This record gives sequence, C-alpha cells and structure tokens, in this order.
Amino acid sequence: MKKLYSLLLTSILYQLAFSQSFTDPGNQWNTRFSGGWSFYNTEIFRFSGDTMIMNTFYNKMYLTNDSASTAVWHYAGAIREWEGRIYTFLPGTFEEGLLYDFTIEAGDTTYIINDWCREPFPMVCISTDSIEINGSNRKTFLFEFPYSLWIEGIGSLQGPLYSGIDYCVADIYYDLLCYYNNGNQLYMNPDANVCYETNVGTSSIPIDSKLTIYPNPSTGVIDLDFPDTGIPSPASIEIHNSIGILVYYDPECKIFRKTIDLSAQSNGVYSIRIKNDAGSFSGKVIINH
Repeated sequence: MKKLYSLLLTSILYQLAFSQSFTDPGNQWNTRFSGGWSFYNTEIFRFSGDTMIMNTFYNKMYLTNDSASTAVWHYAGAIREWEGRIYTFLPGTFEEGLLYDFTIEAGDTTYIINDWCREPFPMVCISTDSIEINGSNRKTFLFEFPYSLWIEGIGSLQGPLYSGIDYCVADIYYDLLCYYNNGNQLYMNPDANVCYETNVGTSSIPIDSKLTIYPNPSTGVIDLDFPDTGIPSPASIEIHNSIGILVYYDPECKIFRKTIDLSAQSNGVYSIRIKNDAGSFSGKVIINH
C-alpha cells in the first residue's frame, strides 16, 4: 500500500511541476478525420479517470464523434507522462509504446507508435523551434518523413494519437482543428473556420481543387501551381504559420502559377489557401533552411 501511495504522489508532483502537461485532465483535442474527398468527421479526445497497469498509473483517454452533450464516449487508450515523454497502452495491445518524446533535439531519432502503426517506427527530428501559446513558450518539433509537427504538451498537429500516420496508412488524413485546456481554446488550425466539422448525414460535400507546391520541403522559395479548373481569377492568396499568423497575403492574384519567397520565415509548417467566391485551393509547405 505504501508503494501505491508513493507512486501516486510522485505522479501528482510531476504533473504539477510540468506546466505544459499532455496528460492534464482539462485537455481536449478536436481532430478532423477524412477519407479522400468523400467523407469527413471530427473526433474529440478527452481524459477521464485513471487506471493502473503493472503498478504504473495512467490517465484514461476517451473519444467521441458527437459534439452533443449527450455524446457516447469510447475508450481510446491509457496515457502516462514521464520526464517529457508520453507513453501509451492502446486498446488491444499488451505492451507499452512511446507516443511522444518532447526531449529530443534536431538530428535525433525517436521510435514511436500511433493508433494505426502499432509497431515502433523511426521519426527523425529535422528542426526545433518555439511558439507562444496563452502567454507560455512551447517547444516545437518538425519531422520531414513521415511528416509531423509536434507542439510540446499538445502533441502532433495530426491529432493526439496520429503522429506520423503516413508511415503506414494512405488516403486517410487527420488534422488537429482546435486544442482546449479547461474549456479555453488555446490553439486553432489556421486552415479551419470552426472546431467541429462533419458531413455525416448530409449530401453536401465540398471539393477543393488540387494545389501543387514545389519544392516541398523548401529552403524558402516556393512555386505554386494551381491549374485553372473552374475557379476564375482574381483570387486571394493567404499563407499562415503553424499558429495562424498571416505571413503572406496577395488579395488579387490573376495568374495560376506564382513564385513566393518565404526565406525570411522561420522553419516550420505553413498553410496556404487560395480562394475567391467560387471556391478554394489549399495546401501545406515545410520550410527548412
């Protein structure tokens, strides 16, 4: 019994000391899931309660696809945090896996799992940086392949359980729409207009035309190729960084191929949206000097 209390006290003290805790019970992630252009929905992740597995305490994560207060929540996994690393027991597994390592530096390799890739696979960090969220600096980690961008304490911008999903899955996409702590929205995807999106039960399916961005990753100078497939010019071009700050704006682009210099921007992932009243193109580019 003394050992049990000691483990619990250690866990509580660490959570209090780590102010950007991934396992904070007040955290919530709204993640958009899409399968090609035909289907999209939003998964909401929260913690509720805890459990003990092999004498180790874990927070229990749950998810739902329903934004209503009467939503039914489903168990998504057991999560624990220790010294900047996030570990998990996913449903149906019998061995703990590493979900995130917030201690790595540029050039380091870590081996993680996600909800689709249950065997550890390599992730090479190509750069680190920091951003300010709610008055606090959080470290960021950029991975080229499989692509992922992590924010300390928040996790991947592909959603809390889907970092590096391109390693083992094709034509399934996840994007973190919004992140909350204790009901306060601390992050919103610059490509998102709302924090919950779905076309389940509707017949209206938006279709975005393809935007080609090259080279990608880039050292700063990129070319946009958005063939004329029905969207008349002029159109506006907006480029935002990973926390939604506008870094480039052209309100009246009248051509369908354009070179843009982002070399003055810091390393990271940038969202590009080209739109007018008739429709929109969108895409992302990795800047790595």
